[in-house]
Amino acid sequence: MAIYYVAPYGSDSNAGTSISAPWATLAHAASNVGAGNTCLVRGGVYTAGMTLSGSGTASSPIIFRNFPGEIPIVNIGGAVPPGGFYTGAITISGNYNIVSGFFVTNSGGDGFDIDNNAGTANNNVIKNCTSCYNVNNGINVRGSYNIIANNNVYANCQNNAYGALNSSYTWGSAVSIGGYRNSGSSLPLLTGNVLCYNTIHGNWGEGLYGYYGIQNTTLFNNTVYNNWNVNIGLADSINGLMYNNLSYFINAPQVTPGSATSTYMGMKCAYGGCFMREADTVPDLPSNNIAYNNLVYGLPIGLANFQGDTDNFSNNQFYFNTVINPDPLFGSLTGKAFVYQLSTASGTVLENNILMGSADNAYSLTLATEGHNNWLATSPGIPTAGSDIYGDATGWMAETPGSANQTVLSIPWFSLLSGSPCIGAGVAVSGAGSTNALGVARASTPNIGAL
Repeated sequence: MAIYYVAPYGSDSNAGTSISAPWATLAHAASNVGAGNTCLVRGGVYTAGMTLSGSGTASSPIIFRNFPGEIPIVNIGGAVPPGGFYTGAITISGNYNIVSGFFVTNSGGDGFDIDNNAGTANNNVIKNCTSCYNVNNGINVRGSYNIIANNNVYANCQNNAYGALNSSYTWGSAVSIGGYRNSGSSLPLLTGNVLCYNTIHGNWGEGLYGYYGIQNTTLFNNTVYNNWNVNIGLADSINGLMYNNLSYFINAPQVTPGSATSTYMGMKCAYGGCFMREADTVPDLPSNNIAYNNLVYGLPIGLANFQGDTDNFSNNQFYFNTVINPDPLFGSLTGKAFVYQLSTASGTVLENNILMGSADNAYSLTLATEGHNNWLATSPGIPTAGSDIYGDATGWMAETPGSANQTVLSIPWFSLLSGSPCIGAGVAVSGAGSTNALGVARASTPNIGAL
C-alpha cells in the first residue's frame, strides 16, 4: 500500500513517493496510482483536473485526498472538461475510488462526475469536498452504489444564472443522479446510491435530484436551501428513501437581469421541498418511495406526489414530515403543504405530518391511507380523517422559523413545545424508522411531525 504525493511545485518526472519529490499534475497521478494506494494532494491551485479510470476493490480502493490541513483547488478556468460538457473537472469512470477534501470550481461542465458511460463507475465515494461556480452540475452521479457525503455544493448551474438559461443546454443540478431510462425501458436502472450529510444551497437548478430511472436511492441528513428549482426530489424512482432532510427557502435577494423591466426573485425555489414525481417516458416509475422525518420551510410547495402521466405511479408514502409556511409567490399551484396531481395514482399514504399551507392540495386526491395529520385548515379534495388536527402548529414550536429573519435554519427550531396538540397524537407506522429527525426514539404513540 504505497503513498504518493502531488504538489504545485512538483514534477511528473519525479517518483512521486515522497513529499520532497511529488508529481505535479493530477492527471499523471491518476494514471499511476493503483488499487490499495493513496495519493495525498498538497494545497494550491491546479489548472487541470483528472479522470480516475482505474479501479480498486472493496478492501483496496484507490484514494485521492487532500494533504492533512491543506486544500487542493481545482480550477480549470471555465474550460469544458476533456470528456465534454456533461463530465467533470474531476471524473471517476472506474470502480472503488475515493475522492476526499478537494475544492473544485470554475469548470465549463460539471465539478465532479461519476460517469457510467463505459459501464463502470460503481462503488465510488466523493466526500468532504466543495463544488462551486461550475457551469453545469456540482456533482453528477451516473453509476450505482456510490456514496456522496458531507460535501458543500453551492452556486453551480451557472449556465442558468438568474434564470437566464443558455438554451444550448438544459440547466443542471447541484447534486444529481441521472439515469438513462428516458431513452428506453431496456436500459439499466441506477441502483443503491447514497447521498447524505451534504449542504447544498444557492444553485441555479435543482438542489438534490434523482431522475430518469433510479432505484434503492437513499437521501438523508442533507441540508438543502435557496436553490432555483426543486430543492430535493426523486423522479422516476423505485424504492427510494428520503428522510431527515432539512429543505427551505429564506432571505433571497431580488435581482434584475437583462433590463429594468425584467425581474426575477434571486434564489426563490420555483417548486418545492421534497418531491416525488414522474418525469420520463418509460412506464412503471415511480413507485414504493418513502419520505419521512423531513422538515420543509418557506417553499412554494412543501411535499409533492407529482405525476406527469398515468404510468404506474403507486405506493408512495409520506410519514412524520413537518411543512411550514409554503410561499404562494408562484401562483395557483403554490403556497401548498402537499400537492398531488391526478387521481389515477394508487396507494398513496399520508400520515403523521404537520402541513401548514395556505392551500393544502392542488388536485383531486384519492389516498389509500390518510390520517393523524395536522392541517392548517380543511382543504378541498382531501378526504380527511377524524384523527386529523386543524390549526396553526407553529405557535407550539421552539422558535417559529423565520421569525427573526434568519438566513440559516436548523432542525431543533421545529421542536414541539409542551402543550402542542401534535404531541402523542400520531399513530405507529412501519417503514419510517424508529426515531425522529433528531435521532430520539419515538414513543409507542408518536408525535405528529418530524420531531
